[in-house]
Amino acid sequence: MKRFYFFGLAFVLPLFFSCNTKTLEDARLERLSLDSIPQTALEMEVIAEPFEWGDVSTPDLYLAGDSLVALSYFKNAAVLRFYDLTGKDLGKSSIRKLTDRHPLAIDPAYRASFSFLHPNTNIFYEYTVEDGALRLDNFTRMRLYGNSPRQAVRLDADHFAFIGSYKDGLWGIWEESTRELTFTGTYPITYEIVPQALLPYFSGRIAFSGDQLVYVSYQFGYISSYRYKKGKLRKLWEKQVSDFLYRESSLGYTFDEKHKNGFLEVAFAGDHIYTLYNGCDDSAGEEFTNAIVVFTREGRPVARYTLPDMMSYMKFDSKGEYAYATYSKVGSTQVLVRFRLPGI
Repeated sequence: MKRFYFFGLAFVLPLFFSCNTKTLEDARLERLSLDSIPQTALEMEVIAEPFEWGDVSTPDLYLAGDSLVALSYFKNAAVLRFYDLTGKDLGKSSIRKLTDRHPLAIDPAYRASFSFLHPNTNIFYEYTVEDGALRLDNFTRMRLYGNSPRQAVRLDADHFAFIGSYKDGLWGIWEESTRELTFTGTYPITYEIVPQALLPYFSGRIAFSGDQLVYVSYQFGYISSYRYKKGKLRKLWEKQVSDFLYRESSLGYTFDEKHKNGFLEVAFAGDHIYTLYNGCDDSAGEEFTNAIVVFTREGRPVARYTLPDMMSYMKFDSKGEYAYATYSKVGSTQVLVRFRLPGI
């Protein structure tokens, strides 16, 4: 159930939930206070200062073995720039053929994989790191009929999932063999009660492991998880950690100064789900710091790691041992850092 509360010109949308035990068929939205999660401050290790992206601007980051891969998208191509975990530039490549290889300075016995959706072309690229080199294993042109998400994952040999528009459904499912596109899943805020300008399409981050999907919202503190089976999704759980606050001004609708931004990243690592939670509002100023919040796969929050500064890009290794991040203070150079994650 959704209700409005009016305080002057501010609109507050707290979401109410059931306290009943949830089942896979009847997952209820649960309100979560971050203050209830055990808190630990993490020490930051500076790996490279300054750390420059070269000609790659506002990249997406991936971990591939002992290398960081920074992606920058152009009209019909993606440039991949590689760094070792000391910040050393290992060069760049634009692998577009299945026969291409790019040598990496890593152990030849290490094997890893990563994939990404090019947001300009809707081509889904799948890469493997093996025998000390990166190769392109497969690419799929997804026919999404006007939809242009920034992130997608492969669910099985014939299905892909991406963040849908809030109007049609939280998730979009595309079947390659039939080219059929369906939408499913719910988002707690809808266009019926929130101005469209405050809910841009395809906003957030997703992760997939085994048969489990997880979504986090950029817009406010919301996270949900679904189970995938044979082309269908079923909601497992969903959590809300902050309210959706907005107000009307002479310039139109805008977020209220007390509205807290949501999650910047999500990943499966080991037996847990790691998120980078922003939680910043306009009153925080430059002294604001964010935090890593860790959940079990069942949605139970188990740890909150406070960070010494505001991180923008963060990636977690597959074992949940380290988190790598880049950040820069106003007027200063960019820094590459890492955090050792305590065992859970």
